[in-house]
Amino acid sequence: MKKLTKVVIVDDNPYSNIASKRVIQLSKTFDTIQTFEDPVLAFSYLQGLYERDIYSEIPDLILVDLNMPEMSGWDFIHTFELLPYESTKVTDIKILTGSDDDDDRRKASTLSRISDFITKPLNIEKIMTTLDRNQINKYSPI
Repeated sequence: MKKLTKVVIVDDNPYSNIASKRVIQLSKTFDTIQTFEDPVLAFSYLQGLYERDIYSEIPDLILVDLNMPEMSGWDFIHTFELLPYESTKVTDIKILTGSDDDDDRRKASTLSRISDFITKPLNIEKIMTTLDRNQINKYSPI
């Protein structure tokens, strides 16, 4: 599997971010792992990258939690989809959440930008499986 450059994790739980970051480090699949506890800050950061076409910093993957206070994962994804930049198409978005709700899974399967629904905790098997699926970029829940 090709090593990817950058992943951004958006999750308001700092412990979940630490655990997910560690699993991704152990998988040796990304050069850079960036975490955000504030989805609004994460969105502003990403929007700036896309506006300026800073391709060297644009993530290959965004892992986003659904249940966050200021901006839910759904709101984050919806707002991201509205960005008018062609460069957003190079970024894959996967849901990484503690929710195992069937309604969340169904909703995720209807969104073309979502390529996977991963339940926490993240482990090496889940990250490797989802990255293998990334080759076809089609939603399939784990």
